[in-house]
Amino acid sequence: MINIGIYGRTNAGKSTLVNFLCGASVSIVSDQKGTTTDPVVRRWEIPGFDTITLIDTAGLDDNTTTLGKQRVAKTMQTIERIDLAVIVVEKQIGANEEELITQLGKIPHVIVNRKNYPRTPEELIEIIRLKVKTDTTPSFYGDKLSAKGTVILVCPIDKGAPNGRMILPQMQALRAALELHCNAIVVQPEELANVLAKNSPNLIVTDASAIANVRKTVGTSNIPITSFSALLAEQKGDATTYQKALFTLQSIKQGDNILVIEHCSHHASCGDIGREKIPQLLNKFTKHQLNYTFITNRDALPENLKQYKLAVQCGGCMTTRGHIMNIIDKLNSLSIPVTNYGMLLEKIS
Repeated sequence: MINIGIYGRTNAGKSTLVNFLCGASVSIVSDQKGTTTDPVVRRWEIPGFDTITLIDTAGLDDNTTTLGKQRVAKTMQTIERIDLAVIVVEKQIGANEEELITQLGKIPHVIVNRKNYPRTPEELIEIIRLKVKTDTTPSFYGDKLSAKGTVILVCPIDKGAPNGRMILPQMQALRAALELHCNAIVVQPEELANVLAKNSPNLIVTDASAIANVRKTVGTSNIPITSFSALLAEQKGDATTYQKALFTLQSIKQGDNILVIEHCSHHASCGDIGREKIPQLLNKFTKHQLNYTFITNRDALPENLKQYKLAVQCGGCMTTRGHIMNIIDKLNSLSIPVTNYGMLLEKIS
Protein backbone atom coordinates (compact mmCIF):
# COMPACT_ATOMS: atom_id res chain seq x y z
CA MET A 1 0.00 0.00 0.00
CA ILE A 2 1.33 3.43 -0.99
CA ASN A 3 -0.27 6.74 -0.02
CA ILE A 4 0.17 9.59 -2.51
CA GLY A 5 -0.91 13.16 -1.77
CA ILE A 6 -1.84 15.43 -4.70
CA TYR A 7 -1.01 19.07 -3.90
CA GLY A 8 -1.02 22.43 -5.63
CA ARG A 9 -2.70 25.80 -5.72
CA THR A 10 -6.41 26.22 -6.44
CA ASN A 11 -7.31 25.27 -10.01
CA ALA A 12 -3.84 23.85 -10.62
CA GLY A 13 -5.36 20.63 -11.98
CA LYS A 14 -5.11 18.35 -8.96
CA SER A 15 -8.61 16.89 -9.21
CA THR A 16 -8.27 16.49 -12.97
CA LEU A 17 -5.12 14.43 -12.41
CA VAL A 18 -6.91 12.17 -9.89
CA ASN A 19 -9.83 11.65 -12.29
CA PHE A 20 -7.51 10.80 -15.20
CA LEU A 21 -5.61 8.24 -13.16
CA CYS A 22 -8.70 6.59 -11.68
CA GLY A 23 -10.61 6.64 -14.94
CA ALA A 24 -13.67 8.05 -13.20
CA SER A 25 -15.08 11.33 -11.91
CA VAL A 26 -13.88 10.80 -8.37
CA SER A 27 -13.25 14.48 -7.65
CA ILE A 28 -15.42 17.40 -8.72
CA VAL A 29 -13.68 19.56 -11.32
CA SER A 30 -14.67 23.21 -11.79
CA ASP A 31 -13.20 26.55 -12.84
CA GLN A 32 -14.43 27.94 -9.52
CA LYS A 33 -11.66 28.17 -6.97
CA GLY A 34 -11.99 26.17 -3.77
CA THR A 35 -14.01 23.33 -5.28
CA THR A 36 -12.12 20.69 -3.28
CA THR A 37 -12.70 21.21 0.43
CA ASP A 38 -11.94 18.20 2.63
CA PRO A 39 -9.32 15.78 1.25
CA VAL A 40 -10.85 13.25 -1.17
CA VAL A 41 -9.41 9.75 -0.79
CA ARG A 42 -9.52 7.21 -3.60
CA ARG A 43 -8.02 3.72 -3.39
CA TRP A 44 -6.65 2.45 -6.67
CA GLU A 45 -5.64 -1.17 -7.27
CA ILE A 46 -2.89 -1.59 -9.85
CA PRO A 47 -2.67 -5.31 -10.82
CA GLY A 48 0.80 -6.73 -10.38
CA PHE A 49 2.07 -3.69 -8.52
CA ASP A 50 0.38 -2.39 -5.37
CA THR A 51 -2.63 -0.66 -3.86
CA ILE A 52 -2.37 3.11 -4.31
CA THR A 53 -4.30 5.58 -2.18
CA LEU A 54 -4.64 8.95 -3.90
CA ILE A 55 -5.43 11.93 -1.66
CA ASP A 56 -6.83 14.95 -3.52
CA THR A 57 -6.43 18.10 -1.44
CA ALA A 58 -7.61 21.69 -1.26
CA GLY A 59 -5.52 24.46 -2.83
CA LEU A 60 -2.42 25.56 -0.97
CA ASP A 61 -3.32 29.23 -1.58
CA ASP A 62 -6.95 28.94 -0.44
CA ASN A 63 -6.24 30.96 2.71
CA THR A 64 -7.98 34.30 2.20
CA THR A 65 -11.03 33.39 4.30
CA THR A 66 -11.59 31.59 7.60
CA LEU A 67 -13.07 28.61 5.77
CA GLY A 68 -10.21 28.62 3.27
CA LYS A 69 -7.65 28.55 6.07
CA GLN A 70 -9.43 25.52 7.53
CA ARG A 71 -9.19 23.81 4.13
CA VAL A 72 -5.45 24.50 3.94
CA ALA A 73 -5.02 23.17 7.49
CA LYS A 74 -6.75 19.93 6.44
CA THR A 75 -4.46 19.74 3.43
CA MET A 76 -1.34 20.07 5.56
CA GLN A 77 -2.62 17.42 7.98
CA THR A 78 -2.46 14.83 5.20
CA ILE A 79 1.34 15.08 5.07
CA GLU A 80 1.92 12.76 8.01
CA ARG A 81 0.26 9.83 6.23
CA ILE A 82 1.73 10.02 2.72
CA ASP A 83 4.66 8.21 1.12
CA LEU A 84 4.94 10.54 -1.88
CA ALA A 85 3.75 14.06 -2.71
CA VAL A 86 2.81 14.98 -6.28
CA ILE A 87 2.84 18.76 -6.60
CA VAL A 88 0.88 20.06 -9.59
CA VAL A 89 1.91 23.47 -10.93
CA GLU A 90 0.65 25.56 -13.81
CA LYS A 91 4.01 27.08 -14.72
CA GLN A 92 6.53 27.04 -11.88
CA ILE A 93 6.69 26.67 -8.12
CA GLY A 94 6.12 29.65 -5.84
CA ALA A 95 6.01 30.45 -2.13
CA ASN A 96 3.10 28.06 -1.44
CA GLU A 97 4.86 25.11 -3.02
CA GLU A 98 8.16 25.95 -1.33
CA GLU A 99 6.44 26.00 2.07
CA LEU A 100 4.87 22.62 1.33
CA ILE A 101 8.25 21.13 0.37
CA THR A 102 9.68 22.40 3.67
CA GLN A 103 6.82 20.74 5.57
CA LEU A 104 7.36 17.49 3.70
CA GLY A 105 10.81 17.09 5.19
CA LYS A 106 12.16 13.66 4.21
CA ILE A 107 9.01 12.63 2.34
CA PRO A 108 9.85 12.42 -1.39
CA HIS A 109 8.03 14.65 -3.85
CA VAL A 110 7.75 15.19 -7.56
CA ILE A 111 6.71 18.40 -9.35
CA VAL A 112 4.56 17.98 -12.45
CA ASN A 113 3.15 20.53 -14.86
CA ARG A 114 -0.58 20.31 -15.42
CA LYS A 115 0.02 20.04 -19.15
CA ASN A 116 2.26 16.96 -18.97
CA TYR A 117 1.43 15.17 -15.74
CA PRO A 118 1.15 11.36 -15.64
CA ARG A 119 -2.13 10.19 -17.14
CA THR A 120 -1.64 6.41 -17.15
CA PRO A 121 -0.89 3.86 -14.43
CA GLU A 122 2.40 3.03 -16.13
CA GLU A 123 3.64 6.63 -15.92
CA LEU A 124 2.70 6.91 -12.25
CA ILE A 125 4.26 3.54 -11.40
CA GLU A 126 7.52 4.71 -12.97
CA ILE A 127 7.47 7.85 -10.80
CA ILE A 128 6.77 5.77 -7.69
CA ARG A 129 9.61 3.39 -8.45
CA LEU A 130 12.01 6.30 -8.86
CA LYS A 131 10.88 8.15 -5.74
CA VAL A 132 9.56 5.61 -3.21
CA LYS A 133 11.42 2.64 -1.79
CA THR A 134 8.64 0.09 -2.18
CA ASP A 135 10.67 -2.91 -0.99
CA THR A 136 11.60 -1.65 2.49
CA THR A 137 8.62 -3.10 4.39
CA PRO A 138 9.71 -6.30 6.18
CA SER A 139 7.82 -9.54 5.58
CA PHE A 140 4.79 -10.17 7.79
CA TYR A 141 6.35 -12.98 9.85
CA GLY A 142 9.96 -11.81 9.74
CA ASP A 143 12.16 -14.64 11.03
CA LYS A 144 9.38 -16.18 13.14
CA LEU A 145 8.06 -18.52 10.45
CA SER A 146 9.98 -20.35 7.72
CA ALA A 147 8.71 -21.65 4.41
CA LYS A 148 6.62 -24.85 4.53
CA GLY A 149 6.20 -24.64 8.29
CA THR A 150 2.96 -24.88 10.26
CA VAL A 151 1.24 -21.93 11.89
CA ILE A 152 -1.94 -21.90 13.96
CA LEU A 153 -3.95 -18.69 13.70
CA VAL A 154 -6.20 -18.38 16.74
CA CYS A 155 -8.89 -15.96 15.60
CA PRO A 156 -11.64 -14.91 18.01
CA ILE A 157 -14.66 -13.55 16.15
CA ASP A 158 -14.13 -9.79 16.42
CA LYS A 159 -17.29 -7.85 17.31
CA GLY A 160 -15.92 -4.85 15.47
CA ALA A 161 -15.70 -6.69 12.14
CA PRO A 162 -18.66 -6.54 9.72
CA ASN A 163 -20.81 -9.65 9.49
CA GLY A 164 -19.21 -12.41 7.47
CA ARG A 165 -15.71 -10.91 7.57
CA MET A 166 -12.50 -11.49 9.46
CA ILE A 167 -10.42 -8.54 10.59
CA LEU A 168 -7.64 -7.47 8.25
CA PRO A 169 -4.62 -8.57 10.36
CA GLN A 170 -6.00 -12.11 10.42
CA MET A 171 -6.42 -12.09 6.65
CA GLN A 172 -2.93 -10.65 6.17
CA ALA A 173 -1.46 -13.37 8.40
CA LEU A 174 -3.25 -16.07 6.40
CA ARG A 175 -2.13 -14.63 3.06
CA ALA A 176 1.49 -14.32 4.26
CA ALA A 177 1.45 -17.95 5.45
CA LEU A 178 0.13 -19.13 2.09
CA GLU A 179 2.87 -17.17 0.29
CA LEU A 180 5.39 -19.12 2.39
CA HIS A 181 3.65 -22.38 1.37
CA CYS A 182 2.96 -23.07 5.03
CA ASN A 183 0.20 -25.15 6.58
CA ALA A 184 -2.11 -22.56 8.11
CA ILE A 185 -4.67 -23.81 10.62
CA VAL A 186 -7.35 -21.28 11.58
CA VAL A 187 -9.30 -21.88 14.79
CA GLN A 188 -11.20 -20.07 17.52
CA PRO A 189 -9.72 -20.16 21.05
CA GLU A 190 -12.01 -22.94 22.29
CA GLU A 191 -10.81 -25.30 19.53
CA LEU A 192 -7.10 -24.73 20.14
CA ALA A 193 -6.58 -27.59 22.63
CA ASN A 194 -8.01 -30.17 20.22
CA VAL A 195 -5.91 -28.88 17.33
CA LEU A 196 -2.72 -28.94 19.41
CA ALA A 197 -3.37 -32.58 20.29
CA LYS A 198 -3.06 -33.44 16.59
CA ASN A 199 -0.48 -30.90 15.36
CA SER A 200 2.96 -29.56 16.28
CA PRO A 201 3.04 -25.98 14.96
CA ASN A 202 6.12 -23.84 14.53
CA LEU A 203 4.20 -20.74 15.63
CA ILE A 204 0.87 -19.68 17.15
CA VAL A 205 -0.54 -16.25 16.39
CA THR A 206 -3.60 -14.75 18.08
CA ASP A 207 -5.28 -11.47 18.94
CA ALA A 208 -3.47 -9.51 21.63
CA SER A 209 -6.61 -9.58 23.78
CA ALA A 210 -6.64 -13.41 23.74
CA ILE A 211 -2.95 -14.11 24.19
CA ALA A 212 -3.20 -14.79 27.94
CA ASN A 213 -5.86 -17.48 27.40
CA VAL A 214 -3.87 -18.99 24.53
CA ARG A 215 -0.80 -19.26 26.77
CA LYS A 216 -2.87 -21.13 29.37
CA THR A 217 -4.05 -23.59 26.73
CA VAL A 218 -0.53 -24.14 25.37
CA GLY A 219 0.79 -24.66 28.90
CA THR A 220 4.45 -25.58 29.35
CA SER A 221 5.03 -26.32 25.67
CA ASN A 222 7.83 -24.34 24.05
CA ILE A 223 5.75 -23.40 20.99
CA PRO A 224 6.38 -19.68 20.21
CA ILE A 225 3.29 -17.51 20.69
CA THR A 226 2.80 -13.99 19.38
CA SER A 227 0.00 -11.64 18.38
CA PHE A 228 -1.10 -10.19 15.06
CA SER A 229 -0.42 -6.73 16.45
CA ALA A 230 3.09 -7.65 17.60
CA LEU A 231 3.90 -8.95 14.11
CA LEU A 232 2.62 -5.69 12.65
CA ALA A 233 4.80 -3.80 15.14
CA GLU A 234 7.86 -5.28 13.48
CA GLN A 235 6.56 -5.09 9.93
CA LYS A 236 5.18 -1.55 9.91
CA GLY A 237 6.55 0.11 13.01
CA ASP A 238 9.65 0.11 15.17
CA ALA A 239 9.54 -2.77 17.62
CA THR A 240 12.62 -1.49 19.49
CA THR A 241 10.98 1.89 20.13
CA TYR A 242 7.75 0.18 21.14
CA GLN A 243 9.61 -2.09 23.57
CA LYS A 244 11.47 0.82 25.17
CA ALA A 245 8.17 2.58 25.85
CA LEU A 246 7.02 -0.35 28.00
CA PHE A 247 9.81 0.39 30.49
CA THR A 248 8.25 3.82 31.16
CA LEU A 249 4.94 2.43 32.41
CA GLN A 250 6.16 2.43 36.00
CA SER A 251 6.60 6.22 35.87
CA ILE A 252 2.96 6.92 34.92
CA LYS A 253 1.14 8.87 37.63
CA GLN A 254 -2.44 9.62 38.59
CA GLY A 255 -4.19 11.79 36.00
CA ASP A 256 -1.51 11.45 33.31
CA ASN A 257 -2.67 11.83 29.71
CA ILE A 258 -2.51 8.87 27.32
CA LEU A 259 -2.92 9.19 23.53
CA VAL A 260 -4.55 6.23 21.75
CA ILE A 261 -4.13 6.22 17.95
CA GLU A 262 -6.24 3.92 15.81
CA HIS A 263 -5.70 3.95 12.05
CA CYS A 264 -8.99 2.42 10.92
CA SER A 265 -12.56 3.70 11.15
CA HIS A 266 -14.60 0.81 12.55
CA HIS A 267 -17.52 1.54 14.85
CA ALA A 268 -16.41 1.39 18.47
CA SER A 269 -18.29 -1.49 20.09
CA CYS A 270 -18.54 -3.09 23.51
CA GLY A 271 -15.16 -4.59 24.39
CA ASP A 272 -13.30 -2.42 21.88
CA ILE A 273 -9.56 -2.94 22.37
CA GLY A 274 -8.48 0.69 22.02
CA ARG A 275 -11.35 2.42 23.81
CA GLU A 276 -12.18 -0.11 26.52
CA LYS A 277 -9.70 -2.94 27.08
CA ILE A 278 -6.49 -0.91 27.00
CA PRO A 279 -7.79 1.85 29.34
CA GLN A 280 -9.18 -0.72 31.78
CA LEU A 281 -6.03 -2.83 31.84
CA LEU A 282 -3.62 0.13 31.89
CA ASN A 283 -5.49 1.75 34.79
CA LYS A 284 -5.33 -1.55 36.64
CA PHE A 285 -1.63 -2.10 35.85
CA THR A 286 -0.56 1.41 36.92
CA LYS A 287 -3.10 1.57 39.79
CA HIS A 288 -4.06 5.03 38.61
CA GLN A 289 -7.00 6.68 36.89
CA LEU A 290 -5.63 8.07 33.64
CA ASN A 291 -7.01 10.47 31.03
CA TYR A 292 -7.34 9.15 27.47
CA THR A 293 -7.53 10.91 24.12
CA PHE A 294 -8.70 8.77 21.19
CA ILE A 295 -8.02 9.63 17.57
CA THR A 296 -9.03 7.47 14.63
CA ASN A 297 -8.59 7.05 10.91
CA ARG A 298 -7.71 10.44 9.39
CA ASP A 299 -7.78 12.59 12.54
CA ALA A 300 -4.77 14.85 12.89
CA LEU A 301 -2.47 14.41 15.86
CA PRO A 302 -3.37 16.80 18.71
CA GLU A 303 -1.53 20.12 18.57
CA ASN A 304 -0.28 19.93 22.15
CA LEU A 305 1.47 16.56 22.01
CA LYS A 306 3.76 17.38 24.93
CA GLN A 307 0.84 16.84 27.34
CA TYR A 308 0.95 13.06 26.79
CA LYS A 309 2.89 10.69 28.99
CA LEU A 310 2.46 7.78 26.58
CA ALA A 311 1.13 7.14 23.07
CA VAL A 312 -0.30 3.79 21.97
CA GLN A 313 -1.11 3.06 18.35
CA CYS A 314 -2.75 0.07 16.71
CA GLY A 315 -0.84 -2.32 14.47
CA GLY A 316 -1.56 -0.24 11.39
CA CYS A 317 -3.05 -2.89 9.11
CA MET A 318 -5.05 -0.19 7.29
CA THR A 319 -2.19 2.21 6.68
CA THR A 320 1.40 2.28 5.45
CA ARG A 321 4.72 1.80 7.18
CA GLY A 322 5.59 5.36 6.15
CA HIS A 323 2.57 6.75 7.99
CA ILE A 324 3.35 4.76 11.12
CA MET A 325 7.01 5.80 11.07
CA ASN A 326 6.10 9.47 10.52
CA ILE A 327 4.09 9.37 13.74
CA ILE A 328 6.82 7.53 15.63
CA ASP A 329 9.43 10.05 14.46
CA LYS A 330 7.25 12.98 15.53
CA LEU A 331 6.63 11.51 18.98
CA ASN A 332 10.31 10.59 19.38
CA SER A 333 11.30 14.17 18.56
CA LEU A 334 9.22 15.27 21.56
CA SER A 335 10.52 12.44 23.79
CA ILE A 336 7.05 10.90 24.09
CA PRO A 337 7.20 7.10 24.55
CA VAL A 338 5.15 5.23 21.95
CA THR A 339 4.16 1.57 21.80
CA ASN A 340 1.47 -0.45 20.05
CA TYR A 341 -1.66 -2.31 21.09
CA GLY A 342 -0.27 -5.81 20.94
CA MET A 343 2.99 -5.23 22.78
CA LEU A 344 1.24 -3.17 25.47
CA LEU A 345 -1.46 -5.79 26.01
CA GLU A 346 1.14 -8.57 26.29
CA LYS A 347 2.82 -6.51 29.01
CA ILE A 348 -0.22 -5.49 31.07
CA SER A 349 -2.58 -8.48 30.62
